[in-house]
Amino acid sequence: MRTRRPDSPGRRRDAVIDEPDRCRRTMCPPAPARSDAWGANARVTGSDGGVGTVPPMATILAHITVKPGSAARFEEIARELYEQTHANETDVRRYEYWRGADENTYYTLLSFDTFLDFIAHQVSDHHEAASPQIGQVVQGLRLEWVDPIAGASPLTPTDGQEAPADAPELVQKYAQRFAAQVADWWLSLR
Repeated sequence: MRTRRPDSPGRRRDAVIDEPDRCRRTMCPPAPARSDAWGANARVTGSDGGVGTVPPMATILAHITVKPGSAARFEEIARELYEQTHANETDVRRYEYWRGADENTYYTLLSFDTFLDFIAHQVSDHHEAASPQIGQVVQGLRLEWVDPIAGASPLTPTDGQEAPADAPELVQKYAQRFAAQVADWWLSLR
């Protein structure tokens, strides 16, 4: 069940999950199967390497270093991206920015219903418009694919997904550039 706060369109509200052994409140109930855009016929690669129909989650921790003197501008861009993402994207589970302990360091936690939803975020008008601005203030960026721990996070495992052959060229390009990296050691712990 997904609900929206009446005073803030596009934002998620906590929902109750009827599973006694899991967290009782979560912002991220399980996602339904996709049936829109290029997600409908997407090939899904599961964590065991098999192909199935359950959409994989995509969760990333971005490590960001901004150029000296650019922190205030970076935070303006981050606020705008946060607002636009939560207002315009329905398949985002987490999209948050944090300051790090070291000067000019930031972190972004991004989680989407599927890998293709993450790619849709990357090619969205608001993200594409912000990309040149980000390039002016960011000195370094490292994307780290992370895997939620079942029972200690409401998110589901991170897995890969291929863009369908009929997806737009930019989607194909970004799906290859940002391909999900599933660490082998995660698999036995899932």
